[in-house]
Amino acid sequence: MRLSLTIAALLLVAVPAKADWQYTKWGMSPEDVIAAAPHENGLKITSDDKENDYQEIEGIYSAERFHFRASMLFVERKLYAVHLATEDGGFECSDLRRALTDIYGASVEHGSKLFGHNLLRNTDFDLWKDTDGGNLITLYDSDPCTIVYRSPQEIERRKVKGL
Repeated sequence: MRLSLTIAALLLVAVPAKADWQYTKWGMSPEDVIAAAPHENGLKITSDDKENDYQEIEGIYSAERFHFRASMLFVERKLYAVHLATEDGGFECSDLRRALTDIYGASVEHGSKLFGHNLLRNTDFDLWKDTDGGNLITLYDSDPCTIVYRSPQEIERRKVKGL
């Protein structure tokens, strides 16, 4: 029994984490993401808090007519989330919502939550689960309109550690 659990644990660790967002994989280091990114994205480390083991890299990202400021967040030097904040592109959050619905189907959750610097403002959001890519995708109808890609496995791992 103990051997079976050990083998199962090793298989889980050996299976590469999936992230169906471009060139990233959950758990990549900041340097790995920068090396894998297209040069035109201009990714660079913008925050490196060694004391709290938190890093952030930023750059740009475009998909069809949508243009974003990309921020990739790392905890314990592992990719945890990708934030895409819209830049002036002549479109509304509703356009982005339709595009995400075309890709991932109907959202599994729609609601309102406190978001941003002004905690008195409620922000509508939609959540999609991309089971093929292993992602949770949240669209925040804010200014700027923001998409957040996260790994369900990384979220669960952090809950277990008490983070």
